[in-house]
Amino acid sequence: MSESPDRPPRSAKSVVFYGIFKGLSLLPLWLIQGLAWVFVLPFLLIPSRHRRATWVNLRLCFPELSGMQHFRWFVLSMVESVRGIMEMGYFWYRPRERVLGLIQEVIGGELLDKALESEHPVLIGAPHFGAWELMCLYLSTRRQSTFIYREPRDPAFEALIRGARERFGAHLVRANARGVRALIRHGRRGDLIGMMPDHQPRRGDGVYAPFFGYGAYTMTLFSKLANKEHARVLLGCAERLPSGRGFRLRFVEPDREIRGDDLVVSATALNRTIESLVRRSPFQYEWTYKRFSMRPGGVDYHYDHLNLPRWEPPRTADGED
Repeated sequence: MSESPDRPPRSAKSVVFYGIFKGLSLLPLWLIQGLAWVFVLPFLLIPSRHRRATWVNLRLCFPELSGMQHFRWFVLSMVESVRGIMEMGYFWYRPRERVLGLIQEVIGGELLDKALESEHPVLIGAPHFGAWELMCLYLSTRRQSTFIYREPRDPAFEALIRGARERFGAHLVRANARGVRALIRHGRRGDLIGMMPDHQPRRGDGVYAPFFGYGAYTMTLFSKLANKEHARVLLGCAERLPSGRGFRLRFVEPDREIRGDDLVVSATALNRTIESLVRRSPFQYEWTYKRFSMRPGGVDYHYDHLNLPRWEPPRTADGED
């Protein structure tokens, strides 16, 4: 059983994590988001994999921008990433009514209502965009929910995450074979099931599909669940509003080609829908994530240059498209 988010864990690391996030939760949202401009400075000045990944990702995905525009987008994206971290304490430890009160608007809410009214399983994809922690908590108030997640390397931090994300009634399962079976089982019982569909899967659990013009190793689990379980499928995100005014939830139906047996076509449709969400507010996407690091043939892209091949569609056995 996960530890309560309001009770400090016993390990030294988790106590530190708890103290930081609990302290941040006492601040108003506008101040948390404003302080991100201060706490982002070390990430901007000190070389790190997060800084390098953000810079390279933006250069790759938005080649039409000028050098100054790239730099401006880089700074703004780093600020949004820091805001995403600092907001966690507010989501994790503030009372339920205060957290849900941050939601100022729900676009596409009728799509979610319709999906929840159906007799089919409901599958929600929440990419690394905006306040995905808030999205997780909101969905768990709409129906009994089961979310699959990739556990962090530090067990102490995992305990805090589980306690926080499950506090409104959700159930979390790990991203492994046992967790997938549990996810399917809970979905068939009527749970809303959710995941972050732009997570880069382990080798063998994905296909290459275009994302901003480059081949990204994309999970097939989302497509398989959408098709084999005949689920009602939506993608959702929590967009950060300016000046600490709160958040706008947005739900959209995925590209219709997500339905089908061809996993590359389905993954392409999934990525196309995610890309359309990202383009609404590019700074709020988590560009620190090395989305293109896994390359065909077991080769890794180390984000130390811009020489990444553009997307090429798979060829048939006779060499034709």
